[in-house]
Amino acid sequence: MHKIKADFIKNRLYIFFSESDKTEMNAYVDKIEQVCKKLLPGFTCIAVFPRNEDPKQKELDLLFNTEDLIYAYGAMKIIRVKKSSRTLARFRKIWLNMQSNIAVEDVTTVQEAEKILDSLSKKNSIQKK
Repeated sequence: MHKIKADFIKNRLYIFFSESDKTEMNAYVDKIEQVCKKLLPGFTCIAVFPRNEDPKQKELDLLFNTEDLIYAYGAMKIIRVKKSSRTLARFRKIWLNMQSNIAVEDVTTVQEAEKILDSLSKKNSIQKK
């Protein structure tokens, strides 16, 4: 099963997709919804993919359905982390034809994703003052 967690201080959702094909969809969706309901509107998300090869179609379908779901719960931005820079260009090409309704960015490390979203959070908090 995929790992789903939240950082309520950063108002951020984390999804770590596993390589297992044995995802119980009802449990997965329920967990996403439970966590999203606890986050404030405008939360951000980091979605991490473990594989070095291109994603399979069912993984892409799961990703885009997940993005639509969390967007409906008020997500502001998603950063997708593809662990291998070797296939990131091909990964982005696949996604060009399948854009979500939400601001999405692709990077190769969780640290890079954190840095982007942390700076976005700082900008938003400064603008609100």
